[in-house]
Amino acid sequence: MKMMNSNKPSIPAPTVLQKLISTTSVRVDNSLSKQEPTRIYRTFHSILYSSRKSYHQILQSLVKEIHVLTSSIARLLVTIQFQSLLSSNIQ
Repeated sequence: MKMMNSNKPSIPAPTVLQKLISTTSVRVDNSLSKQEPTRIYRTFHSILYSSRKSYHQILQSLVKEIHVLTSSIARLLVTIQFQSLLSSNIQ
C-alpha cells in the first residue's frame, strides 16, 4: 500500500552540494561546460522531489548521479594534473 506524498523528502538543496557543483563549472576539457552545474542541480532536485519514487528508487538514482559527478571530477583532476605535468616539462 502506497501513501500519497509519504515518500517525498523535504530536504532543501544543501549549500555544500551547491558549492561542489559550482566548482565543476571550470572549463578544462570538453566534457564540462558552463551548463554543467545547472544540469547537475536540476537532476538532483528532480530526483529528490519526485513524488512517484520510493526512497529506494531515489537512492539508486542519487548513487548513479553521484557516480557520474565523481567521474567528471576525476576526469577534471586528471586533466589538470596532466596539464601541470606538461607545463613543468616545458619549463
